[in-house]
Amino acid sequence: MIIKIAWRNVWRNKLRSLVVIFSIAVGLTASAFYAAFSWGMTDKYVENSISGNLSHIQVHHADFKRTDPNRLFIEGGPEMVTKIAQNELVEGVSGRYLIGGMASSSRAGAGAMIHGINPADEDVTTGLSSKLIEGKYFEGVKRNPIIIGQKLAEKLKIGLRNGLTLTFENEEREYVQVKFKVVGIYKSGNTALDEVNVYVRSEDLLSEMGSAPKINEIAVLLRDNNDLDAATTNIKAIAGGQKVETWKEYASELNYMISMLQQYMYIFTMIILLALLFGIVNTMLMAVLERVRELGMLMSVGLNKTKLFMMIVLETVFLAIVGGPLGVLISYALVTYYGNNGIDLSFFSQAFESLGISSVIHPSLTWTYYLEITLMAIAATIIAAIYPARKALQLNPSEAIRKI
Repeated sequence: MIIKIAWRNVWRNKLRSLVVIFSIAVGLTASAFYAAFSWGMTDKYVENSISGNLSHIQVHHADFKRTDPNRLFIEGGPEMVTKIAQNELVEGVSGRYLIGGMASSSRAGAGAMIHGINPADEDVTTGLSSKLIEGKYFEGVKRNPIIIGQKLAEKLKIGLRNGLTLTFENEEREYVQVKFKVVGIYKSGNTALDEVNVYVRSEDLLSEMGSAPKINEIAVLLRDNNDLDAATTNIKAIAGGQKVETWKEYASELNYMISMLQQYMYIFTMIILLALLFGIVNTMLMAVLERVRELGMLMSVGLNKTKLFMMIVLETVFLAIVGGPLGVLISYALVTYYGNNGIDLSFFSQAFESLGISSVIHPSLTWTYYLEITLMAIAATIIAAIYPARKALQLNPSEAIRKI
């Protein structure tokens, strides 16, 4: 009986109830879409970082330090690359020789991270050839070809076929200068990386140094990020005592960003629900004060305080039960549409590229978040109903009946 009365009371003032329902739906839609947009942007950033340079897993010498990468080499590195590539979970493997140095042209110079690579392996792992905007992938010259980022090319004021000198320390800590010729200019979508990373064939680099084939980093790209733990276990068995790290470990800032995003999403949702809570409190309080005589009559004929309290709370919950799913359905439709078609923010492309984020965002959201925000909305409405319900309990039946 209480449920039936509460449901009818909701629709006694249809306009007011519809405004509350609409407010709940819009609030949840905004919250869910913001979360989906943020997740889509973060997923794209992580995806670009992994496929662009980091890869899913990296193998280094046990004492490897990124501040001095060319001192410690992986024992049996080339053979290890071959074994890892045979794993069915692995999409691509690239053995690299990393050296920090300087890149200079006749006009300017800049710091650079030199990647000595096997072009075929690197292309499978990072898709480097598909990022070229000028030139060809290690083609056009026989001796010492080099591929550089567009940002670095602009900084050094050079183009295709121009000479570029790399300066770095060899294993004996002697400075070596090697001349290369630019055969390709790439654009990865991350201007920070494009400004420092240059790619040469490891055989050219090592021959200039008079060194035998060796690598100090193995980058592993998986077919599916969900296989990260299983693949790491397999690679550790192959690598022996070498350092094997997932992207979550050696790129901890990415993992930190994901956890921070999750916290921001819930904070944003709570702010929206808090605003809705005050709106619902105001609406329900008005509904109670308008029905003082009616509530007094009900109490005088035997409606106890528990049932009266439940009736007010149920009226509020019904508003959330109608508005919550409506908001979820609208947000699901929006997320699905823009998730498939993307949101083009190319107007801000330069700003996004400086952060390593694609200018086309595909929002995405898990079904668990939809469930969580629906439950949070219902909980918020129950909390919002407490004050109006308590206000109703404080009414004196005899005085309420005579209220004008």
